[in-house]
Amino acid sequence: MSAAICLLTLSGVASPVAAQSAGQTRELHQTYDLAPGGTVAVTNTSGYIRVTSWNENRVKVDAVKRGLSEDEVNQVEIQVITRPDRPDRIEIRTLHPRGVGVRPSRVSVDYDLKVPRTAVLDGLATTSGDITVSDPVAGVTARASSGNITVREVSGNAVLSTASGRITVDRVGGSLSLTAVSGDLAIGEVGSALNVRCARCNIRAAGLRDDVTAQTTSGNIELERVGGRVTARATSGWIKINDVGGDVIAESYSDAITVTNVRGRVAATALSGNVVIRKVDEGARVSSVSGAVEISDAKGRIEVNATSGSITLNGIDGKDVSAKATNGSVHFTGRVYNDGHYEFFSFSGEVVLSLPPESNFNLMANSHSGSVNTEFRLQLKSGPIGGGGPIIGTVGKGGAEVRAISHSGSVQIKKSAGQPR
Repeated sequence: MSAAICLLTLSGVASPVAAQSAGQTRELHQTYDLAPGGTVAVTNTSGYIRVTSWNENRVKVDAVKRGLSEDEVNQVEIQVITRPDRPDRIEIRTLHPRGVGVRPSRVSVDYDLKVPRTAVLDGLATTSGDITVSDPVAGVTARASSGNITVREVSGNAVLSTASGRITVDRVGGSLSLTAVSGDLAIGEVGSALNVRCARCNIRAAGLRDDVTAQTTSGNIELERVGGRVTARATSGWIKINDVGGDVIAESYSDAITVTNVRGRVAATALSGNVVIRKVDEGARVSSVSGAVEISDAKGRIEVNATSGSITLNGIDGKDVSAKATNGSVHFTGRVYNDGHYEFFSFSGEVVLSLPPESNFNLMANSHSGSVNTEFRLQLKSGPIGGGGPIIGTVGKGGAEVRAISHSGSVQIKKSAGQPR
């Protein structure tokens, strides 16, 4: 069955407007029926698309063409396609003249649409112009080549992309997928999974109930209040993540990483930048090539490797801890469990352990070109006085296995501050 097509140039559809000093305008004002849950698509070249919603099963289209001359305005058509056999879909298109020798059109078309709240905006697209959805709809797919996208409330899923422009989105009940080449991204309240990928932009999101994947080539990533897992990667930019219900994977190749309040496990990798992790329930694995590592108030298995930077572990509560620094010191404050394993190594820095006075552990300590000192009473098993080999002994009843080694620095085993010695 053939489609019903309405053109702006048809009699009875268009309302000519008198010429203005800035140029010529033509307007279209029409209303079309749409079945509940139907889809609306708009394809535009130059001009904005603005959408609001209402409780009626109709789509109201208000369109304005603007150009420098009457001839140019008349060459551009607004096409509205409806089909009797598809009462659940409306397509709106801006048609510019094409062909050999045809100059690029300087006509813009602005669209203001009012759609049912149950409608799915399945294909809002403009080459040059902003897209705004300011009222509740069922779903949104929108693309702008050069322009900002703003979406305020979607009960279902949303897929948004822009080549050059800012994306602002809030209150998405389903999943959200964002793609951008250049432009900042601001995200709030997403009910399902969030997937963000951009080239040159900053990403900021808060109030995310499910898993999050965020990646940027040049820009910063800031995530807060995430109910699920997080994977964040920044090639050139810092990463800040706070309050996460699941595991976290964070990778930055040229800046710092800060992760706080994680109820799962953290895996962080930084090539050039410091790594700070605070309040983790299920352990952390950190690798840093050029930067310091600081982990505090963490439980579970802790594994840290730093090539050029110090390692500081404070308030650690775990049975399996490993900290190895090539060019930097290693400092540890925490408890040791009788069945735990703890290994600390620095090639060119000191190793300092601060343990509770009542600790029980087996110690193996060694320094190739420095001293080994302990504030604990050590039952020595082997190790010549004055150095020359590892010191092996037992503190208290023994139990935990503790290894502290420095190639060219001192090793100190202290009792925790504020405790009697």
